[in-house]
Amino acid sequence: NFMIVIEVIPFKTFKERLQLVKEYERKGKIEVYSDYVYIEMHEKERATDELYKRGGRVFKKLL
Repeated sequence: NFMIVIEVIPFKTFKERLQLVKEYERKGKIEVYSDYVYIEMHEKERATDELYKRGGRVFKKLL
């Protein structure tokens, strides 16, 4: 089963923003806003504990 995974990850510095964009490039749709990065991916189920540690939010929708 594939899902659409939407991650909204806040950042505080330009360096954090670059790290997030580099980590997720070529994995899905990325949009950068003034204080967060929006990522939309098609994935199989995966653990999101690391994302929660960074203060992000995850929204999942089954296809």
